[in-house]
Amino acid sequence: AGYYYKFFFPIHICIAIFIIYRAITLKQESLRIYFLIGTITYLVLGTVAVLSNFYQPPGMLIRPIGYFYIAIIIECTFFAIGLGIRVKYVYTDKLETERRLNVAQKELQVQMQQQIEQQEKDNISLQREKELQVLATQVAQLENKVLRSQINSHFIFNVLNSIKAFIVEHDSEQAIRYLNKFSKLMRKILDGSRNEKSSLADELATVELYLNIEQMRIPEELTIYKNIDTRYKPDTVLFPALLMQPFVENAVWHGLIPSKGPKELTISVYDYVDGIRIEIMDNGIGYTTSLAEKSSLDTHRSHAMDIIRERILQFNKRSDFPRIDFDIADCTPHQGTRVRISVKMDQPYSK
Repeated sequence: AGYYYKFFFPIHICIAIFIIYRAITLKQESLRIYFLIGTITYLVLGTVAVLSNFYQPPGMLIRPIGYFYIAIIIECTFFAIGLGIRVKYVYTDKLETERRLNVAQKELQVQMQQQIEQQEKDNISLQREKELQVLATQVAQLENKVLRSQINSHFIFNVLNSIKAFIVEHDSEQAIRYLNKFSKLMRKILDGSRNEKSSLADELATVELYLNIEQMRIPEELTIYKNIDTRYKPDTVLFPALLMQPFVENAVWHGLIPSKGPKELTISVYDYVDGIRIEIMDNGIGYTTSLAEKSSLDTHRSHAMDIIRERILQFNKRSDFPRIDFDIADCTPHQGTRVRISVKMDQPYSK
């Protein structure tokens, strides 16, 4: 009994006061009344139970703790009635909400049906435009595949002649080395012809292998310098497959071979504005002189440059690729040609 009066009843008094406070704030009138009646009854009878324990009149039929039990029963009864009313209100609201939802769904279905009919009318012209775009994309991809699969016939012919010369001169070791490098280059070119993009690291490796073959084939000494100084990792930079090799080949055969004196080719990669720049520079006869000498014969070269520009244009249309641009000019004041390929990087660089 002492535990009840000292701890249990005061805690329940606090809870009852809190329930009264919350019941006053309820929006539903009937629910508020049932909660208030049940809680007030519990407070009154609970207080009677406490007072009766100290002032018990003779012949009292109900024990003090009995008032507390009666209070609990009455409170639970009114709470149950109130909760039942609450459940009824919730169920009624649910039915009304479902009815409104069904009406809204029917209206929405009518609107959607009207929109679908309108879209079906609009989609006729849009579908035709889409089909034309798909065809244009397929044509561009086929053009890219054709370009990537093109191997300079003169280059292959000259390589095979060089291998034959090594064999005739009984230099089998040199012929085997030459043939091994040539087979590796052909594999890279074939791999590049199947992929629309590669990494800058792969492009640099292909160019290096190509130049190694040219150094073995060209009688004159060809000095190659390579400077890689960029914050971007070359293997993380997306790049059109087999884009650098035609520029390097033009530098060797249309710039350096016709020139007299030391032949030097420099390939540099460095940071520039919001991306990187690849620079291919030779000390040959120069871009303007090369165009003048080849204007009547080398129509394929001009056509190849046009296709390269088209490849870069298609490459730049891909949102997940970096933007690429290039320019070719004479080196001033020194003799030679300079090709600059700029790669605008949209993604953060990798350290």
